Amino acid sequence: MSKLGDLVHVVRGMTFKKWAGVVQSTHERSGKAKVKIVADMVWCAVRYGAGYYDYLIYAMWDMDHAKRLTILTRMANKKLLGMVNEREANQFFDEKKKFYRRFAEFLGREVLIVEDSNAAEFAAFFRAHQTIIVKPNVGWSGFGIRKLVIADYPSDEALATLWEELVATGIGVVDEVIRQHPALDVLNPTSVNSIRLCTFLNYDGTPEYIFSVIKMGGTGSFVDNQESGGLHCPLERDTGRVYGPAHTARLVGYDRHPVTDMEFVGFVVPMMDQVVALCLKAALVVPEIRYVGWDIAVTPDGPILIEGNSYSGPDFWQLPQYGDGEFGLRAWFKQRVPGF
Repeated sequence: MSKLGDLVHVVRGMTFKKWAGVVQSTHERSGKAKVKIVADMVWCAVRYGAGYYDYLIYAMWDMDHAKRLTILTRMANKKLLGMVNEREANQFFDEKKKFYRRFAEFLGREVLIVEDSNAAEFAAFFRAHQTIIVKPNVGWSGFGIRKLVIADYPSDEALATLWEELVATGIGVVDEVIRQHPALDVLNPTSVNSIRLCTFLNYDGTPEYIFSVIKMGGTGSFVDNQESGGLHCPLERDTGRVYGPAHTARLVGYDRHPVTDMEFVGFVVPMMDQVVALCLKAALVVPEIRYVGWDIAVTPDGPILIEGNSYSGPDFWQLPQYGDGEFGLRAWFKQRVPGF
């Protein structure tokens, strides 16, 4: 799709209410007049492929031309994904059942693929684990994920009815609850606090570690996705040490967790070297998808794979409060992807 075509697609997908809200938020953060913000937003969309939300989260009003060119904006990221990830292979990441089959060796927990099982096997699985996580076969941002407790389904009839509901509502997989490393419980014991680590498979077949963040549930949440109230912090590449405050999807910043009061900066992810090694190995399994965002849980026995994302947002590493003040991710990919 051309740059103009991408821009038209973004405009069609936006709503006036959301756009007006972003303009207002930008005005409050920047102190600039709204008419100037709107004009600059349009220019950034045309020149740099920036969506209006890009303009806000990256504080593009405060960047010169050279710095804006380095940002991997929404439309630039879409172009990149079209160049490095083959559309037909997305199925192994978009569908949970296919992902679980292809990456079975990395899961490190007992799982049940709904279409490969029956009501009796599901009932036995549920009774064995007492608490389970059910996930839609196709979903994103943690939506549709539920935690179920066996005490709420005390009879065979109740379990049979639940099974029928799961099948009818498109549940693809059922997991035993992950027991995370005790060191991660101090951040938020009610959620699995996972690592998002992005890799790129170079054209010579060698995988490369791009960046990583730690994700955790916010107030009263058992999932760590930002869209479901989660918080994210950036990690130093070599050490797994948190070096910046947490932020939410609404760009609210936290120096300490709002529930546990745990201070973020200085926290070190356990077994980070094993997390990196797992992701670099997983990056070789579906080589048609070169750019992947992996979600990893760290258990007492080591890291395990939660899921992989063939469409991974680049915002984690480019937020101005975390960057080195020099370059965004577009520059990193330009060095590795011919023609980007």
